[in-house]
Amino acid sequence: MKLVRSALVVAAAAVALAPTAAQAATYRHSDAPGDVTSYTTATDTGTPAPDRVEGDVAWNKVRHGSRVVTLTMGYRELTTVDEKLHAYAIHTSKMTRYVYVLAGAGHWAGKVRMTNAHDKPVRCHVTRRIDYTANTATVRIPRSCLGTPRWVKAAMFVASFPSPTVQFPMYVDDAGSNGTFQSPRWSPRVYR
Repeated sequence: MKLVRSALVVAAAAVALAPTAAQAATYRHSDAPGDVTSYTTATDTGTPAPDRVEGDVAWNKVRHGSRVVTLTMGYRELTTVDEKLHAYAIHTSKMTRYVYVLAGAGHWAGKVRMTNAHDKPVRCHVTRRIDYTANTATVRIPRSCLGTPRWVKAAMFVASFPSPTVQFPMYVDDAGSNGTFQSPRWSPRVYR
């Protein structure tokens, strides 16, 4: 009987100590459809553009893995018609980093740039993937570039430019809010 009890205790300990979701914690947010904001000038306060589906964020996801932090935005529609700036902000207890992926004519796969809070370039091997079939834009940032944090918060938005030579009109959608764009909203902390 003692042998059976010991085996049960060992089995229970193995289950309790087995790797869990803490190894790759994930936060996912569904964004309301039709919450794109249009800007026609730099001083414009913005006008809702509820009929615009191109660049309308449907959902976003933060995955805090053992080696990388993966940030993804899923869109109602993502095409190679308008130039886009996919923007990601990552905040930890030690720092804030910004990752920008600019996609447009001649570089639809996107050009990536990472900066610190003072807009100074940060050298880091950030990867990006824009999938125009799946309507997603993803960046992967090594945790070592973020100070190997216990937790991260993220904010994401996209800006679409119908003309590659003129800044306006511009269409913006914050992946974290269900209303007019004002400034990107942060996710809750995603622990490792």
